[in-house]
Amino acid sequence: MAMELARIRTVCSYYERVLSERLVLIDSIGDVHDERVQQRDKVVHLHNMIPRLFDLIDTETRREKAMRWYGFIQCGLWMLDIFTVDQIKAHSNPDEEPPT
Repeated sequence: MAMELARIRTVCSYYERVLSERLVLIDSIGDVHDERVQQRDKVVHLHNMIPRLFDLIDTETRREKAMRWYGFIQCGLWMLDIFTVDQIKAHSNPDEEPPT
């Protein structure tokens, strides 16, 4: 499980950077439309979940919850069209190089 948790940390650090970049992109668009505001709220929510996920990973009794959060974050990234399902599968595959 320790190797798995280390990979989750690596992947989530990558997700944190990707979400930060997405926020910069969203904020660089001058017009404020409801759809963009809703997308920004979703990106912020996922971004804010990651440090809390790290805390859950560090708490041995909360690792099951950490795995649910990890899945939720990945689902959100897919729903926002940031990654495809195949890309997300590769991120979690121990035989693949983790994203950096």
